Amino acid sequence: MIRTPKRGASKGYKFRPVRRIVAPAMIPHIVTEEGLPKNQRVLVFLPHTDDGRYIAGSLAYMNMPNLEKSRKPRNKMKIVVVSRGYHDRPEGMPKEARAEERWNEGVVWANILGFKERQMINFRADKTYDARSRVKSDDQRRMDQLIRAEKPTMVFIPTIHDTAQHINFNTRRMVMGAVNKWLAEEAKAGRAHRSPFVAEYPTNNMPLLPPADKNFQMMFSDKGRTLSEVKHMANKAHRESGFSDIVPRMVEAVEAVQGADELEQIRRAGRKYSRHLSGVEVNPDKSRGEHLHVTRLRIAKRGARPLIVEERVKFPLSPELKKRWGY
Repeated sequence: MIRTPKRGASKGYKFRPVRRIVAPAMIPHIVTEEGLPKNQRVLVFLPHTDDGRYIAGSLAYMNMPNLEKSRKPRNKMKIVVVSRGYHDRPEGMPKEARAEERWNEGVVWANILGFKERQMINFRADKTYDARSRVKSDDQRRMDQLIRAEKPTMVFIPTIHDTAQHINFNTRRMVMGAVNKWLAEEAKAGRAHRSPFVAEYPTNNMPLLPPADKNFQMMFSDKGRTLSEVKHMANKAHRESGFSDIVPRMVEAVEAVQGADELEQIRRAGRKYSRHLSGVEVNPDKSRGEHLHVTRLRIAKRGARPLIVEERVKFPLSPELKKRWGY
């Protein structure tokens, strides 16, 4: 693992994140929906209610029941909406009214994808973060409490490269800070086996991840389910300032371009990168990709002072990681 400069995570434990500029291959590992993680306690953190558009298919499948074995969902999923969402309200519209409208849009979006409202958490970050503001101490305290109570085995956060909106950047900072603190507490209590996955996803402001940060990609088989139409109907729940149908179609157009770009990379790569690919057959007419950068956090002993280490997950998964992935 290549380390970056030290950053504090919790008193007595340091945090060493993975370096972001080294890629094991130009093409991410590719799987269908059957390769998604199972039996996880998942917290999906959305800065705004509409930031889950690019991973809506993955979230829907992860929340579906595994009907072959049981009717229980494949994972214990919760969606956390961090911002109150009133910043873009029309002139004269009260903050609370706009915040409620955005929350209701998020609930409709999640319902279309198969989520119940009880699976959603309205975090209501204290203020809208901007270039001059840092994470509020009360928000960080509540985030610490949430992570401590939920004990997630996987968290979804915005990509580190999304700096277009400060709430996105600060959402990532809050979550990572809380998870690292929780891991330090667990290790000190003798539970050093905690090793959650961190899945970074593109948002509205960063639809195309750099190649170095795409180590996992979904290509949906869509058998018996018109996923693209379901995603479109879910996207339409977000009525962005009058762009009720244009914005969702723009999102889906970018998604189609992503899929086409990946297919072209695969075609050009041929056997050269075959060891990094799965056996998934990619259909250029039906396949749609959703990209994730997956790492994991673990306690690593470095002399007398343990470290919390973030390391890139390599696919195909090792037997140990495959077990943690739910297989």
